[in-house]
Amino acid sequence: MPRNINKSVAIRQILTTIEPDFILCMGDDRTDEDMFDFVNKLENVKTAITCTVGSKSSEAKWFVSGVLRYYLFLSYFAIFILNLCILIFVYTHIQNKSVLSSLEILASNE
Repeated sequence: MPRNINKSVAIRQILTTIEPDFILCMGDDRTDEDMFDFVNKLENVKTAITCTVGSKSSEAKWFVSGVLRYYLFLSYFAIFILNLCILIFVYTHIQNKSVLSSLEILASNE
């Protein structure tokens, strides 16, 4: 990787095109520290989580104890997001008084 490019520069560039409400940054080595520092200082993002893999001195606010815990965290996080999407889908359709049509849509996609 070129010397003047790092993960915080990449995130800075990405943030010129999108305005996320949530950022999750995880990493396990020294090259992640600039990214953690940059993300921790963002003021226009509602929730920013920085997490390093392994208990060590880091700019990250959180840590997981190892690679297995990293994978478990990502698995649980993915399940949480999936369930949240399902709840939002159901709630939206209940609000629109179209629960029956929602069930029909789900059944037709099987």
